[in-house]
Amino acid sequence: MRRTLMLSCVLFSFLALTISTQAQLDMPAPSPFSEITQAVGLGEVTVAYSRPSMKGRTIFGELVPFGSAWRTGANASTKVTFSEDVMLEGKAVPAGTYSLYTIPGKTAWTVMLHKSMSLLMGDRYTEDEEQVRFTITPMNDFPLTVETFTIGFDNVKSNGAELAMYWENTRAAIGITTEVDSKVMAQIEETLAGPSQNFYFNAATYFYENGKDIAQAEAFIAKADPNEERFWMQTWKARIMEKAGKPEQAIAASKKALALAEKAGNGDYVKINKDLLTKWNALN
Repeated sequence: MRRTLMLSCVLFSFLALTISTQAQLDMPAPSPFSEITQAVGLGEVTVAYSRPSMKGRTIFGELVPFGSAWRTGANASTKVTFSEDVMLEGKAVPAGTYSLYTIPGKTAWTVMLHKSMSLLMGDRYTEDEEQVRFTITPMNDFPLTVETFTIGFDNVKSNGAELAMYWENTRAAIGITTEVDSKVMAQIEETLAGPSQNFYFNAATYFYENGKDIAQAEAFIAKADPNEERFWMQTWKARIMEKAGKPEQAIAASKKALALAEKAGNGDYVKINKDLLTKWNALN
């Protein structure tokens, strides 16, 4: 009797495990998720969306009605992320992540970027929190039949690209442009102008903290604050001078830093320099 009961328990446990395993069976998604990232200008554009297929259906005008808001994909809203400010069809769009919605039509599509990530169905679309809206002209006689909805990037140039949507025999593209020239020219001018004061300051503190040539650290800090007007740089100058074995210059720099910090109302650096001067017995 006991053996029979134990055998029944084992069989029941095996059956429960089998049912549980079957209940957790992974299946292919009808509209699989996809994500694509493209470098555009000096930044990146990323699109995350789900890809429905035709499956013998007529898409535009039937499955996707003309004149109605469409989430431009399946499942959750399609999301587009811009790492930098861009222009979409001449409309300014700040860097960020947006939901992409469209209103397909026979001769024109309306494109909307929305700040909300929680909208799901097109019939629930609201203009509240809409970032931008513009119109594009679709190509309704695309020479290939695209079975699965596809978003990609075409005509990538140094300062822009096209975000292109393909399905059935339709191609609809959004022109993206970014500001490249002014940013590149600014980098060139900055490079030609030579190292910045912050560059010299960072170099000085690195040399000090990592036990490198202290004389070079002196040279760097002198170039970082040539007019002796920044209390945090004068504080570091004091430390560097002390380490270089120049106590009088260290004290002078710390007193300068103390006066500047008091004038700026920076209590932290007031305390730091008072502590340094007390340590060097030179507060008064």
